[in-house]
Amino acid sequence: MNNAVIILGAGPEQIDAYKFCKKKKILIVGVDKRSESYGLKLSNYIINSSIYDFETINKKIKRFKNIKIIGLIAIGVDCPRTVFEISKTYGLKNLSKKIYQKIGTKLSLYKSLKPLKVSPKFKKISNFSEIKNFIKKENFPVIIKPSADRGSRNVYLIKNNKHLKDLIVKKKKLIFTNNFLIQKYIYGTQYSVECLVLSNNKFLRTISERNYKTFKHLRPNVIEDGGTVNPNLNPYLEKNLIK
Repeated sequence: MNNAVIILGAGPEQIDAYKFCKKKKILIVGVDKRSESYGLKLSNYIINSSIYDFETINKKIKRFKNIKIIGLIAIGVDCPRTVFEISKTYGLKNLSKKIYQKIGTKLSLYKSLKPLKVSPKFKKISNFSEIKNFIKKENFPVIIKPSADRGSRNVYLIKNNKHLKDLIVKKKKLIFTNNFLIQKYIYGTQYSVECLVLSNNKFLRTISERNYKTFKHLRPNVIEDGGTVNPNLNPYLEKNLIK
């Protein structure tokens, strides 16, 4: 049996993972629905499928002979369900059931963070009255978004009643049948902090300053346009982020 790793996604954000595995002479199972994605050219085994379709991925991997899945890499993608299901299938330690239950959706994540007082004020919504009651208590602006989607899909910034009514007219069925939530909009710059924990006292970290200004003209849609990795930070802010 030959050792192999699954890499979810084969675009620019995942290329370094492919190159690393090639350098280490580890077989690669590349997964991407776009057959022209560059990472697939570096793969030993190719699965043309959405990285969110874990059932198809698992089914196709079983067809590959004489390989043993020893790892799963998910860089620059947000697909915890896929990571959990594949990890469970192959006995990997990427994501345990206990952790998945805490971070699998935005609702579960916010509930987990609530005791730490670092989650925004939020509420799951299933009808218009719940939206109005939340806004009456918290005021505009608010964010309305799905609990389990990704990549800024169907995320809306609502600043007034007109914006709200227009959105409900266009997206009523989508919002009230797909586990959407409403949350208080937080002003300021968004930073994403990712860490690789080496021990109790040591870790490697990357800080990214997110950019939402490029597509400001498309509001109420909120669309992220990448950002700056490890920007120059105020020392006080950086100290608190690391803490």
